[in-house]
Amino acid sequence: YGDVRQAIELCEQALRWVPTDSAMVRSIIFYILGNSYESLGDLPRATGALIEAVSLSETAGNLVITLNATYSLARLKEEQGHLQEAVALQRHALALVEKQFGPEAHPDHISPVAGRAYMDMAEILREQNKLEQAKKFLTISLELGRRINVMGTLPLSYLILARILQAQG
Repeated sequence: YGDVRQAIELCEQALRWVPTDSAMVRSIIFYILGNSYESLGDLPRATGALIEAVSLSETAGNLVITLNATYSLARLKEEQGHLQEAVALQRHALALVEKQFGPEAHPDHISPVAGRAYMDMAEILREQNKLEQAKKFLTISLELGRRINVMGTLPLSYLILARILQAQG
């Protein structure tokens, strides 16, 4: 995993050098910084950096960083027990995907990085016992995951499917 403290130092140095109007580059730096702080257990700084990454990447129109930073922030919120905030972030990620690709887009026309948004929504619906709706979202996640296993969505999607099938009896 490398030297996380050095990565943080280099990210902070880069933020001093990169112009404030370079939203794309700064969003990537903040994304790396957020995940680095999280790995050291500095959750307040991780949260702040990831919020900044989401904001800047949305401004820059970088869906990949926006989604990945949103996923990381939602996971962080969930781990801290802020479930409603995590759900709101997951819904936001799905809304961004649907805005980009359309709410009824076929999985062949959606970027595989969006698979996590569908998987996370399936998990939310499963937890709410809305199993048929969960399966619809999970089907899209599985299709996207088969194309490219971004962020491990394929095995996680199968785990959620097993939980749905178990709940259905």
